[in-house]
Amino acid sequence: MNVAEVVATIPMPWGPFLRKLGRVLQLLAVSPADSVSSFASRGDEAAFYEVVNDKRCEPRRVLDGHRIMVLDEPNEETQAGTSRHLAIHDTTSLSFGGQRDGLYPIHGGKNSNESGLFLHASLLAERRTDGTVLPETLAHHETYTRKPKTTTTKKKKSATKKKSNGKPATTQQPTKSATTAQKRESARWVRGIRGTNREVEQRGDEVVHICDCEADDYEIFHAASSQGFVIRARHDRKLFDEHGKPSIKMSATVNLGEGVELEEITLKKRAPKKQPAANKKHPPREQRQAKLLIGWHVVTLPRPQRAAKNLPKTMDVTLVWVREDPSTIPENGEGIEWTLLTNLEVNDATSAKEVVELYRKRWLVEDFFKVFKAGTAIEARQHRSRETIQNLMGMLMVIALEMFRSLKVWREMSESPAETVFDEFTLEVLKEMDVSSKPKKLKNFTTLTVMQVVVAIAQLGGYKPNNHKPPGFKVLWRGHHLLTHYKRAFRAARNQPP
Repeated sequence: MNVAEVVATIPMPWGPFLRKLGRVLQLLAVSPADSVSSFASRGDEAAFYEVVNDKRCEPRRVLDGHRIMVLDEPNEETQAGTSRHLAIHDTTSLSFGGQRDGLYPIHGGKNSNESGLFLHASLLAERRTDGTVLPETLAHHETYTRKPKTTTTKKKKSATKKKSNGKPATTQQPTKSATTAQKRESARWVRGIRGTNREVEQRGDEVVHICDCEADDYEIFHAASSQGFVIRARHDRKLFDEHGKPSIKMSATVNLGEGVELEEITLKKRAPKKQPAANKKHPPREQRQAKLLIGWHVVTLPRPQRAAKNLPKTMDVTLVWVREDPSTIPENGEGIEWTLLTNLEVNDATSAKEVVELYRKRWLVEDFFKVFKAGTAIEARQHRSRETIQNLMGMLMVIALEMFRSLKVWREMSESPAETVFDEFTLEVLKEMDVSSKPKKLKNFTTLTVMQVVVAIAQLGGYKPNNHKPPGFKVLWRGHHLLTHYKRAFRAARNQPP
């Protein structure tokens, strides 16, 4: 990672502070999952705590510098035309042990043994002409917490009818503060989409927003409509009939007879889980071959009654559905069901399949969250205040973004010569520390590919090649973390006198 370029673009006017911040980023980039005291000198450790506790080191400023560095970098592939991006939005939780100032239990309970916050991120990724998608930077991010619910000492009233006035007892309405908090949480999707649009449009680029079913909201559709969007439906909405009144439900418009055969896939066995809620969301199943159908048609969404009145009364979107053929669904079983809403142009089966493929890219942000959590050990940090944790998060997210992009490039360039990605010293150390079986050791090959080196790094992190699956990001990160320590040990041994 070129820390100097990141620091040079951070919008701060303080020279000495920027130099300390650059030094801290360099330290963290070497061993992001270790505590600073384990590898930094006394002076560097003092600089680290000074920077992390400084209010000027906001995560927004640090990530702004990374975004400027990445997006302003010339790209030969998109110099001639408009850059195409994917903005993948999602939320993850970060849980810390014990009580921390400004943090509360994740799910609003009263467990004093945990504290946490939520991170909502908008990951910007580049769509290349060869079909690959590479992560770039965070176009928007924000954190929020949920305060514990307050309980009242009043006894609950019975739901029986009251004798006075002859009126039935009404259920208690949610308080104004609870309604406001709920609205504020859902608004994070709108802020992320609008912030991404501003960042992309000022460069004259285009973006497609990709969200899961939590973003199935009319206001979010309107916010994303200035660009493209693909959002998975969560609600079975009522649509307008021929008289202009909402009557028919969205699921009733799906006609399997008009579907086009998509592909036949193998659904793996899903064992039952201990939590009833998990079994309800993902029921257990046996392994089977599933035949999929895909279809599409335009629907008109009416504005919900509770939505803001300044939103348009109706909105035309394309509904792209994926269903399992009834012939492959077992008795008393559930078939595959995907319902995607998009404003992209869908004219044929090819464009409908492309919408499905775009939504499948949503998992990229989940991989980033895995790299960020496992690779930087952010949840194991012992800082006591929310401000300090957030400042550290900003610096570690920059490092995680650069490492995540490198891991993705390793996968995309799997058949290229290893020397095009890895330096000679890294290959030398890896050959000495290779844990592969004897016929597959790197020493036995005259020429190496990127994939061979990547598998060797993943094996350091616990990857088993017998799985016949490509290594995941978590084992790659763990292997790279160990490789970094081995490289430091090799350099120290070489500097020792004979």
